[in-house]
Amino acid sequence: MHSLRIIFCDVPRVWHNVLFALFLVASVGNGWGQTGLTLRGDIVEGEVGEDIKVVFRGEGFWQITEGMGTIQWDPQVMDYVNAGDFGIPELDNGSFSRIPEGMLTFDWSSDSLLGNTLPDGTILFSLTFDIRGLPGDTTTVAFTDGWTPLHFESAESINLPFSSVPGTVSVVPEPSAALLAIAGVILLAILRGGKMGYESTEASSG
Repeated sequence: MHSLRIIFCDVPRVWHNVLFALFLVASVGNGWGQTGLTLRGDIVEGEVGEDIKVVFRGEGFWQITEGMGTIQWDPQVMDYVNAGDFGIPELDNGSFSRIPEGMLTFDWSSDSLLGNTLPDGTILFSLTFDIRGLPGDTTTVAFTDGWTPLHFESAESINLPFSSVPGTVSVVPEPSAALLAIAGVILLAILRGGKMGYESTEASSG
């Protein structure tokens, strides 16, 4: 009787494991499982002294429970201002820490054991920079293992596959004085032409 009692006590645990395995198989078969996370940055242009915003969007953001890493750019081209446009519930400006030499660390975790799930293309966050380079300068805004190693977790995986497409910022020249002067002459000619046409119409009517 003693051995039978042990067998019967183990039955619920066995069925629990079987049902959990079936759930995982069904999840993968229906495309519910996590296949990897991708972050994509925008391509942006700006003039010297201008504040620009680089937006990052997510793909495969399914039950993400935690994320950390380093974001890096060329500090000779631009300087970090702040973060914003937070699409992840627990993410805020305090999740980012500025460190010297053009690097920014980030670290956040979900309040839910099931993590956060967001549609593909959702804006996760944006970073605002002040451009201080020279016209023609370019820099990427990339995820790296620099200061804090990149690491993402989901409800299914403690080491989630991760890829990224860096944002790119290019410094463009300001409109030259000659260009502005030409534009002014063209605008003045258009305005005068319209006025002359109006006066000719009035003369014809008289």
